[in-house]
Amino acid sequence: MSTADTEKLYGVIARGNKVEGDGFDIDKDLWEFRIQGIDEALGRMQNCVHSKMQWTRDFKIDRGKRRITLNPNIGRHGFEEACDKALARLCVRNSHLFPSFGRWSVKAEYLREIVPLHHSDPRRYRLSIPLPLRALFGALTVGVHLNVYTVKQSAAGEVVDRIWVSHRAKGPEISYSGMLDQFVAGGVELADMQFNDIVPCWALYREAAEEAGLFVDLGTVHLCNLLKHAGSDCSIYNTRRVFGTDKDGKVKVIGNANQVSAITFYDYKDQQDGKEQ
Repeated sequence: MSTADTEKLYGVIARGNKVEGDGFDIDKDLWEFRIQGIDEALGRMQNCVHSKMQWTRDFKIDRGKRRITLNPNIGRHGFEEACDKALARLCVRNSHLFPSFGRWSVKAEYLREIVPLHHSDPRRYRLSIPLPLRALFGALTVGVHLNVYTVKQSAAGEVVDRIWVSHRAKGPEISYSGMLDQFVAGGVELADMQFNDIVPCWALYREAAEEAGLFVDLGTVHLCNLLKHAGSDCSIYNTRRVFGTDKDGKVKVIGNANQVSAITFYDYKDQQDGKEQ
């Protein structure tokens, strides 16, 4: 089994969005998304998104620099809350123009998916963004994946025998309906933070339970995080054992979740997002 970096992912965030290597001309094809007061690009959106969007007064458009900057009226709100509300307003205002916005906006407010808006200094600001807006803004997505496989012994040593995959549910409201998918994968949520750092293994715990009925033993991981914060060695406490249930209903250890790789890429979302078949 493998996971993305289960300690900290700010190295991935610092490397950022790999749009430069994906055939885009940054000066012609993309618009930079920023927030006033944060000295870094938080996303890059395609021309079709910029031109179709009905921008609210919270956003300043700089056509010369091809830059869109969120500068909300703080009023009685704090900076973080003002930014969060401005992004939600934009999503609702454009619900008739973008399919994914429409599905998001018709939900009760407490059911609307809100995800972290990642940047390199979360200790200063903890920001969030509507899930479909993040995709179109080209904002960084941070998540975990779990590859599950079995091995067998051969003359050459241990080799991978089988890889587990899942089948997505089918239906008009399901993205990528009926397709094969990663066995366990999901984005880091706002609750997956400790000491203002992302803790991806908490996301792994939740996604493994929801998607595959697996239990990742994180009791020792919580202790490990506390010990690491205090400057102590915690390697002996961090087991990450994964439990599953066999056909007879018995719980057994099926493996360990081991850290292997971290991946970055640029996702090509446009105004068709939400219409996947």
